[in-house]
Amino acid sequence: MITKIRSGRKNGNNRAAMMPKIQESRKNGNQRATMMPKIRSGRKNGNKKAAMMPKIQESRKNGNQRAAMMPKIQESQKNGNQRAAMMPKIQESRKNGNQRAAMMPKIRSRRKNGNQRAAMMPKIQESRKNGNQRAAMMPKIPTCGA
Repeated sequence: MITKIRSGRKNGNNRAAMMPKIQESRKNGNQRATMMPKIRSGRKNGNKKAAMMPKIQESRKNGNQRAAMMPKIQESQKNGNQRAAMMPKIQESRKNGNQRAAMMPKIRSRRKNGNQRAAMMPKIQESRKNGNQRAAMMPKIPTCGA
């Protein structure tokens, strides 16, 4: 069950019938099989890119070339820095005066021990039996030799 060789190809080479035919009259002058994407050479930026590549939009606000799948830069953020649209906006009016993203926990600065701890940290219980500071998740230490 050997496939018949067709020798009357355009390029003069013997190829099996299962091989794709080479189209030599491509725009860029290179030989490519029919399963390869056609090269579009009339791009805006003058570079040859395959058809599966996203087209470059050069008229962006920040003047840089970015692909169409990249998020657009929003330059008018509150803190004056360029951040992508997927990045969280910075809230500058926090209680502790530091810039933190919206996904970060808010700092509670009025703790019992006077230290700033995030909301996900356990509260320190200072009135333990053994006089040491331990977090609420730590087991209590028996002092009478259990």
